[in-house]
Amino acid sequence: MAAFRENWLIPRRDDAKQIFQRGVERGELRKCIDPEVAIDALYSSLFYRLLLRDCL
Repeated sequence: MAAFRENWLIPRRDDAKQIFQRGVERGELRKCIDPEVAIDALYSSLFYRLLLRDCL
């Protein structure tokens, strides 16, 4: 799990944070946006489907 977090999850979340930051800088997103919450909101449904694909 530690290798997954360090080598896959954290780098992708860091990339997503940079995308949100660029959106804020361009005025496309509010300055008060919490990138961690936004990332969780966007990706949680995808992971949910992946985890439960055989159950649905």
